[in-house]
Amino acid sequence: MAGVSGGSDVDAGEAARARARASYEALVEPCGRGKVDEVDATLEELAAARAKAVGGCVDAARTEIVLEAVNESDYGTRDYVLTDLCGSRSGGDGPEGWIAVMRRFVEVVGDDAEALVSRADDSGATALHAVCCPLTTRDDALMPASIAGAACLLAHGADPAVRTDEDETPRDYHIRHAGEHAYRRSPALMALLELAEGVGGRAAVFATLVDTPHVLTDAPGWDVVRTMPRLQELQDAANLRIIIALWADARLRVANGEAAREGNLKLRVLGLLHRNAFGELLRLIAMFDVHAKKKQKQEDEGAGAGAGAATVESRDGGGGG
Repeated sequence: MAGVSGGSDVDAGEAARARARASYEALVEPCGRGKVDEVDATLEELAAARAKAVGGCVDAARTEIVLEAVNESDYGTRDYVLTDLCGSRSGGDGPEGWIAVMRRFVEVVGDDAEALVSRADDSGATALHAVCCPLTTRDDALMPASIAGAACLLAHGADPAVRTDEDETPRDYHIRHAGEHAYRRSPALMALLELAEGVGGRAAVFATLVDTPHVLTDAPGWDVVRTMPRLQELQDAANLRIIIALWADARLRVANGEAAREGNLKLRVLGLLHRNAFGELLRLIAMFDVHAKKKQKQEDEGAGAGAGAATVESRDGGGGG
């Protein structure tokens, strides 16, 4: 009986590896092109087929497929689809490109995002290593490392101190692949990663949004990921910190009879407010913000439902005739 059980375990393990490889092979090509619509279509097709085969939920199948998508060979090599995506960064930094695919994968797995972004390939490199690597395209153009992609991964639990088999952190990886060419290095990315090594990823992204927000808000791809809940939370907290600091400065200047800082006249008016009145103003702003986000979410969900219905209709052959 023990032998039979052992054989069954081996068979189950081989079947799981085969499923994982099939998921990887189906997703890696559209990921390599950086086409979020192609990735979505492939993922939906795979999830629908699996849910039908096992009698499960499509959402659960979708999550399982993204988490399991790995190409693990008999020779010990191991490639994850997210790491490959971040390494190639095809399709541009816009809402249809690679960074939109990364966002999609992170959203699909939900609470398992940290597990997804932390996975290392056979060399020990993670998606964070990959996204921090400057690339040279086929026409010898420079594709810089993505600080927006790095911030997204850090906010979702990527470890900035994890090391490859060559003992390189993501920051080391960036420096080595940039070589001796200063123009290939990103001082802003290196600063973010160095800070993250000391205080953690989320805290480093928050501090960057407070101290040098333009580093992220002006970065290619930021507009694609900034509305993700974890990044939105950090932005909101950073904005609040900045407003309170500016109000405190303005109030102190009013109390000391000093002129407002240049470009800070509106905050001088706010500085006249008592802290209780200022607190009430912040509460009203927060209520308005919550209402606006709820409305935007409802609109996004409505648009998504409409797109899903259109996809189903097109697969079923349209409206007949």
